[in-house]
Amino acid sequence: MKKPFTRVVYLGSGAYAGMAREAQLKILELTAGRIATAFDSSLGFRHGPKSFVDSNTLVLTFVSNNPYTRLYDRDILLELAGDQVAKEVVAVAIDQVEGFAGKTLIFDKAYSFIPDAYVALAFVLLGQTLALHTSIKVGNQPDTPSPSGTVNRVVKGVTLYPLEKE
Repeated sequence: MKKPFTRVVYLGSGAYAGMAREAQLKILELTAGRIATAFDSSLGFRHGPKSFVDSNTLVLTFVSNNPYTRLYDRDILLELAGDQVAKEVVAVAIDQVEGFAGKTLIFDKAYSFIPDAYVALAFVLLGQTLALHTSIKVGNQPDTPSPSGTVNRVVKGVTLYPLEKE
């Protein structure tokens, strides 16, 4: 993406909800907080959370393969595109999203039979790649993104306590 953005929102429902959170955390981590991030489900994002979107926000919606859930994913895409507030609204989907004329990263519709939990493994690569490129774009080193050293790739200082059997 060539257009500059200072905020990123990932939306995903069902199996994609956890992936949306992981993608959001990865870009937050690799940019050391210089890019503000949020995540939610397609239904949960309406009202209050949607107020996070401004003219510098990139919104990515992971669109479900489940026909019922896909309807809600499509609705939020159409709503956000219609608002004309976000810098960019992008659908990440298997096959075209009916009625959505915005940018779409499309995977071949031959994979539409695959459950979302498995498709998530392919979709998460987008989040990882965007985080890597954005980290470099803001001048961070992806392997050591936190200039202060307070956030590390390997978790430090955590004590694992023995689990007592009852």
